[in-house]
Amino acid sequence: MDPRIQRQAEELGRLLAESEEYQALEKARATLGEHSAAQIMLKDLQQKQENLRKKQMNGEEITEKEVQNFQRSSQVVAMNPYVREMLEAEMVFSQMLTQLQQILFQR
Repeated sequence: MDPRIQRQAEELGRLLAESEEYQALEKARATLGEHSAAQIMLKDLQQKQENLRKKQMNGEEITEKEVQNFQRSSQVVAMNPYVREMLEAEMVFSQMLTQLQQILFQR
């Protein structure tokens, strides 16, 4: 890699790590880490989401019951303040990264 690009990437990484968005995400992850029930809820939801994604990628039909089950689980998990805080922080940070990608590839 071009050393100039390497230096700029390292600087960008440092700036991202110092950003409010990343700090909020790290704080939310740490808080979630202190609550095992919330971790289990989130892990279960992520597993259901992954299973649905795999079915879709394999061309399998996703039933209405599976969709409803996932939606119910999402609603329940979203009520947990620790999970909700982490998911919201992830979304904000992800939006920032998306904006960054758009800037990088404008040229």
